[in-house]
Amino acid sequence: MKTVIHKDALKALAHMQPKRARQIRDAIAAVAANPGAPGVDLVRLQGFDNAFRVRVGDWRVIVRRDGDTLFVTRIAPRGDVYKRK
Repeated sequence: MKTVIHKDALKALAHMQPKRARQIRDAIAAVAANPGAPGVDLVRLQGFDNAFRVRVGDWRVIVRRDGDTLFVTRIAPRGDVYKRK
């Protein structure tokens, strides 16, 4: 599956600790490879079509699936990720 990462998500990755950024990149790659694989914490978001969250420790990654493309729209700490901009 092709992965497209939004510029705000890339900016969040650039400003976090390298170990956590690597964990998040690995989680995104795992979701893109096989969303139903064991160990992938992927949950559909209520009220959104094709939107999911991936949990990586205290961080959340919001992704959207559109056909064969995975869009990473937001990466933020658990308390901030669900707030609308």
